Amino acid sequence: MALTPEQELAKAKEEYETVRAQAKARYDKVRARHTAAARKLDTRRKIILGGALIDMASRDEKVAGFVKRLIEKLPRDQDKKVFEEWDVSAGDDDGKSGVADSKNDERNGADSTDAGSSNMKNSDGENQPASDGETSSSPERVLSYYEQQKRDRP
Repeated sequence: MALTPEQELAKAKEEYETVRAQAKARYDKVRARHTAAARKLDTRRKIILGGALIDMASRDEKVAGFVKRLIEKLPRDQDKKVFEEWDVSAGDDDGKSGVADSKNDERNGADSTDAGSSNMKNSDGENQPASDGETSSSPERVLSYYEQQKRDRP
C-alpha cells in the first residue's frame, strides 16, 4: 500500500530526527571526552608546576618570598586557609633541606654558599668536614640547579 504524501513526509521527518539525535549524541560524547582530557591535562600541569614551585621555594629564599606573597594575594579565604599552618620555606620534607638549612647556616655564622668551604652539614644538621675537598651535599640530597649556581658564584 502506498503512503500518502503527508505520511511519507512524516516518516522522513521522523527518520531525520532520529539520525540527527544520534549524530548529536556522538558529537556530545566526543566533545565531552576532549573536554575531560583537556581538564585532566590542565590539572596535571598545575600539579607539576606547583610541585616545582614548592621545591624551588624550599631551596631559594627569593622564591619562598614570592610564594608567600602569592598565598597572601589569594582572593578566596578557603584557599588561604589551606596554607595557614604551612611553612613555604620548609617545603614537603619537614625543613631538612633548602632555605631552612641556609637560614640555620646564617644564624650559626656559616656561609653555605661559599664554594671554598670545607664543611658540610650531616643528616643531623651538624657541621662535618667534606672528604677530599668535596663541596657537594651528602649522598642523601643532591644540590638543585639553583643551589649549584649559588654555590659556584664568585
